[in-house]
Amino acid sequence: MPSGGVDCWRLPTRLMSRNSSRVLARTICEKATPPTMKSALLIGGGGPTGPHIARGLVERGFGLTLLNRGIHSAPGLPAHELIRADPHFPDALDQALRGREFDLVIATYGRTRHAAQVLAGRCARFLAVGGTPVYVGQMMPGRLRPFGARVPLRETDQLADRVNETDRNAGEFSHLVWQTEQAILRLHEKGAFAATLFRYPRIYGPRQLVPVEWSIVKRVRDGRRQMILADGGLTIQARCAARNAAQFILLALDRPEASNGQIYNCADDVQVTWRQLMEEINAIMDGDMAMLSMPERLAGATLGYATLQDQSSHVFLDITKARLELGYADVIEPRVALEETVAWLLENPIADSAFPYDRFDYAGEDRLIAAYQSAMEEVEYANPCFQPVPVHAYPHPREPGLRKDHKGR
Repeated sequence: MPSGGVDCWRLPTRLMSRNSSRVLARTICEKATPPTMKSALLIGGGGPTGPHIARGLVERGFGLTLLNRGIHSAPGLPAHELIRADPHFPDALDQALRGREFDLVIATYGRTRHAAQVLAGRCARFLAVGGTPVYVGQMMPGRLRPFGARVPLRETDQLADRVNETDRNAGEFSHLVWQTEQAILRLHEKGAFAATLFRYPRIYGPRQLVPVEWSIVKRVRDGRRQMILADGGLTIQARCAARNAAQFILLALDRPEASNGQIYNCADDVQVTWRQLMEEINAIMDGDMAMLSMPERLAGATLGYATLQDQSSHVFLDITKARLELGYADVIEPRVALEETVAWLLENPIADSAFPYDRFDYAGEDRLIAAYQSAMEEVEYANPCFQPVPVHAYPHPREPGLRKDHKGR
């Protein structure tokens, strides 16, 4: 058993009836665990936010148990017990956790609806991480009029409570996220546990499984001079540094009277456009890569790495609720977190075969750039549109008086 673990729960199933297992397990655990130490189960722990959450739990006096598949490991985790199980399936969870209870469960990984059902009545608090696809405009911006999600998105804005028949793949996924939230809240209302839900945006930091920053880092590393971005790279996709994401959860843990039964958006205090992200990474790496803006229709292939969706649309989260109720503020500045991310990616480069979000087809990009620039020259030559000279709308008289100024204002 891993260092720091307590194997006080592993009793033969035949000795424990369904009605007596909780009392018996609790009694045995109290003999092996200091009375003041509370127990915490973290489902996950190997991703970008896991180590920060784990350390925060130990700092708060929790005895820590991790449950995951054991595939992704994170350095620097505090002493803990490890339960290897697949959190995507209720039977696997039920078998791995049979007879066990916890003061706190934090589910950051797997299918949290199943975890909630298995642990209902077996923990005092249940904190679950979901995501922004629950908002209709995240994956289906064209479904809304006006186009795209509201800016900024509040926790109470339009959710995917129905499946979009015109885009069933995206619609079904978003609807499942909504159903999961509702299932957990129903258990909260029934008294199975006190629940708090978190809507994560795009998380960045070391060990991120889908590091979209790699599209920029690799191009700068490879000496590319231009990067194609759709619509001027002006799209904002909500981001949160891993350490900041963990802070939302830890603050909610510290403030149960405010957070129980609540849902919180999570994001950095400061957000950036895709162009700003490119320019910041370029500066961190001392690169010489410039942006080349193209219309979405031509630059559609770039949207895969820019937005992980097929249309350019903002997802900008309002985190006012977390600021007011939890006292949230960034614990790491986004620029510092981005520097850590870039350093980790350079030390852990990703093989092209393991990154399906970007083809890195530089020859194809160069052909597109040449064709686009040639076409733009022709369009500019044929452009009959009058280019107005900007004029300030308010008067700027050259001498005192009650008449209009020299430009008739």
